[in-house]
Amino acid sequence: MTATVVRAALEQNPDLRITWVTRPLLAEKIPAHPRLVFWTTDFRGVQQTPWGVLSWIRQQMRTAAAEGHPVEAVADLHRNLRTRVVCAGLGWRGLPVERLVKDRIERRQLRLKGALHADAITPVTTRMAEVFQRLGLALEWTEKTAQSVLPTRVAPAASSAPKLYFAPTARHKTKQWPLNYAQELLVAWMERGGEAVLAGSAAEREELERWIKPEWSQRCTVTAGMNNEEEAAVRRTCHVAVTLDSANLHLAVQSGLPVVSIWGGTHPKAGFVGLGHPNVHVLQAPDPAFPCRPCSIFGKSTCALGDVPCLHAVEVKSVLERAWEVATSA
Repeated sequence: MTATVVRAALEQNPDLRITWVTRPLLAEKIPAHPRLVFWTTDFRGVQQTPWGVLSWIRQQMRTAAAEGHPVEAVADLHRNLRTRVVCAGLGWRGLPVERLVKDRIERRQLRLKGALHADAITPVTTRMAEVFQRLGLALEWTEKTAQSVLPTRVAPAASSAPKLYFAPTARHKTKQWPLNYAQELLVAWMERGGEAVLAGSAAEREELERWIKPEWSQRCTVTAGMNNEEEAAVRRTCHVAVTLDSANLHLAVQSGLPVVSIWGGTHPKAGFVGLGHPNVHVLQAPDPAFPCRPCSIFGKSTCALGDVPCLHAVEVKSVLERAWEVATSA
């Protein structure tokens, strides 16, 4: 989600150079830009502590200044303990610092009242754009400008079978659509004559390969375990993505894919679909049927009803029909 805002800031400010501090694995997933630089670390060893990170960043800043690229301002788009210490240390040295507004009170109210009775929270992408605006950058952030920095939607070729990019797993139980539903969806898609790509972590590769029937070997592949560049190339050959509320949703958007996303214990009202994601089709249980939703903002909580019935309520047929319609539309 941050990548969309960062790209908009760079394209609307031709003299701007942004240095992004993150983990190497995440940096590899971000689309390249000539004025976007990464400082990467795994935040291990001494850098596990906020003060260790601050020391490392100061060293990076000294090196950048010697190369003619001094840091002139700091945008904290994470706002956790580590970044607070870093921002305090850099702000004390006179650098302008702006931090993300996390809307913690509104998030708490959303959980307490439920999505049925609570207002939608400002999209996180909007809050990120506000950080850059408070630093004095000329950044217009509307639905139109946000869409303008995303890749053009992939249009299916008239002669090709609809190709599905399917990421059926999630880290947290409150986001995990039942796996038997996911297998049923794959079977139904292939029986309609479609093609499919199954995405997941390297550890899930063997399990996902077992889902593929011998007769599908030419039409169904697994990208789990591929490097980021290879997987992104495969993703761009697909016509639609079906994901849960996960990172794969945003990676598909960054590849120009329309997405059908399935939501359970989390809720789009928490702001994590994001402004500028016009081709995200949300499927979820009706709010009146599950007034307890969301049980979590980020998905880390446990379901009070035990087995996340709101995810069971999202039927295979509804996902299949929506994804097929999106994949075959002009």
